[in-house]
Amino acid sequence: MFEKPVSTAGRAAVLVQDAAGDAEGGRLSAPAAGFGPANRITRDALWLLETLCGVACVIRDERLRVLWCNDAYARLCDRPVSDLIGTTMDDFLPKAAAEERGLVLSRVLRSGEPEAYYQFGADKRMLCRVLPCDPEAFGCPAVLAMVQEAPVGSALRSSEPLPVLTTPCLDQLGALSPSELRALYYIAKGLSTADIAERLCRATKTVEKHIESLHRKLRTSSRAEIVRLATERGLQAFEESQWEAIIEGAKAVKRRRG
Repeated sequence: MFEKPVSTAGRAAVLVQDAAGDAEGGRLSAPAAGFGPANRITRDALWLLETLCGVACVIRDERLRVLWCNDAYARLCDRPVSDLIGTTMDDFLPKAAAEERGLVLSRVLRSGEPEAYYQFGADKRMLCRVLPCDPEAFGCPAVLAMVQEAPVGSALRSSEPLPVLTTPCLDQLGALSPSELRALYYIAKGLSTADIAERLCRATKTVEKHIESLHRKLRTSSRAEIVRLATERGLQAFEESQWEAIIEGAKAVKRRRG
């Protein structure tokens, strides 16, 4: 009996499922194409990673410099691949955000164990996976990081809760105050203005002003539009305590920039 040929996209899907999906559970499954000793990523995996649609992939060395990245990662950074080689996260991210992400990558470099987590970057909830690479294949210790959007209702869910990074990278939402970010979250969760006022310990009129400001800054005109925007960005998928930690992290990012 002959095995059915596997397409390029199919092989890439297998790689992601084996390497990335199992990373959410903390361990990798049996070795697959693109893996070396101890289930570490080798150069054979690079052409598969290039085919992944919507998955930004980057390999960094022990100093967290970019050794390789795919086109999806380059688009995420809004730079050509050639300009990204040799750069670090400090070249693109706020210092606090770069430090928190660097700690995860450094931990995987030391332990050789994959990790997965959620982050809020470019105003979207992202699922991130970090896997160790074969040092012989790349000439130095290295890790592969894979990032993709994980909106509300996404199939990208772990069987066990994943940690959430507290330092966000905000774009349009960076213009919102902490109170407005809280109001945005509660509106997305379906709370009424009165409920939000009670939750924030604020007057109803104060919350109404927050909502007016949200419409102006986000260019929305109804609650339904706010909910849709928040859903597309995955806000409701965060627990209340996680969103609060992200808001506090946003403040820390601004302080470090100042």
